[in-house]
Amino acid sequence: MKTDSCSIDNIKRADEWRSSHIYPMKTFANTLRGKVSRYKTSDFSPIVAQRLKRMPTIINKLKRFDGMQLSRMHDIGGVRAILPDIESVRSLKYEYTDNIRLSHELVKVRDYIEEPKDDGYRGVHLIYRYKNTQSRSSDASQYNGLFIEIQMRSDLQHEWSTAVETVGIINNDSIKNGGGSTPWKKFFLLVSSAFALIEEGPPPKFYNGMDIKEIISEIKQLDAENNLLSSLRTISIGVNAINEENKDKSTEYVVLALDLKNKKITYTPFSTALSANSFYSYLEANHKYDDQVLVSVSSAKNVQRAFPNYFFDITKFIKRVELLMRNA
Repeated sequence: MKTDSCSIDNIKRADEWRSSHIYPMKTFANTLRGKVSRYKTSDFSPIVAQRLKRMPTIINKLKRFDGMQLSRMHDIGGVRAILPDIESVRSLKYEYTDNIRLSHELVKVRDYIEEPKDDGYRGVHLIYRYKNTQSRSSDASQYNGLFIEIQMRSDLQHEWSTAVETVGIINNDSIKNGGGSTPWKKFFLLVSSAFALIEEGPPPKFYNGMDIKEIISEIKQLDAENNLLSSLRTISIGVNAINEENKDKSTEYVVLALDLKNKKITYTPFSTALSANSFYSYLEANHKYDDQVLVSVSSAKNVQRAFPNYFFDITKFIKRVELLMRNA
C-alpha cells in the first residue's frame, strides 16, 4: 500500500493485514499476563490489554512518512501492560530483554522512561518479530515475521497518556502526532516532567535541570492563563452513557465506539476475533461514530481502566495534578 493510495481496494487489503496480527497479538498478551501477576499489590492489579491500530491512524502514518509501508509498521498489533509503579516497569522490561528463552525476535527497545519523548511521553516499547516454534497449531507459522509491540507503563504514566489522548479526541487534534495547541502541549510537557521527578526518573530534556517546584509554578501560571484544568473537568464528565446491558458480559473482544454529539460510548462485546474485526471494520468504513477501537482485556471490568480515554475518564489525572499544585 503506497502512501498516496487510499482506494477502497487498498483499505480492504490494509484491513486484512491488520487482522492478521490478532493471533500473534493474543499470544504475546497471554505470556504477558503470566508475567505481570507477580507485580500485583494490595491496592493495584496490573492490567494487560490488546488493541489493533485504528485505520485512520494507519492511513495517516502511511501519508506522513515517506516510503512507509504496512509491512514496516511495528505497532499495528499492540499489547500493553499497566503496572503499579516505575520499578515494576523496569523489572518487567528486564524480564523481556534478558530472557533468552523467548522464541520471538526482539527487534528494538525504545525506553522512553530513560529518554522521554519531546512531547513528554514516557513508557517502554519493545518491538518483537513473531516467530512460532512451539505452537501445536499448524496454522501459527503463517504469522511468522509479523511485528508486535509491547508497551509497558506505570499507572502514573498511563494517567498522563490517556489524558493526552482524551484531549486529542475532543479537539480533533492529536498532540502525540505533532498536533495540539501550544498551551496544551506545554501543559502536558510540564506535567510529564513533574511526574518524572515524582518517579525519580529523568524529565523530558526541555525541563531537565529544573526542580519540581519550578515546574509546578509554571503549571499554575499556564493554568491561570488558559483555564486548562477547568476544561479537563468539563471533558471528564462529558461521556456518561454506556450501554449497561453489555458491559458485564463475559467476552474476549470489545469494540468501543464514541458518539460525541450524544455523549455516549457504545460497548459491543464479541466472543471471536473474526466477528469483532468485521464489526470494527464496518464502523470505520461507515463513519457513524467519531472514533472506535477494537480492544481485548482479561475481563470486561478492566476495559475502562485500560482505555479511560474512550470513556473520558480522566478524573485520576485531574486529581493528581490538583494535588501537585496544592502541595507545591
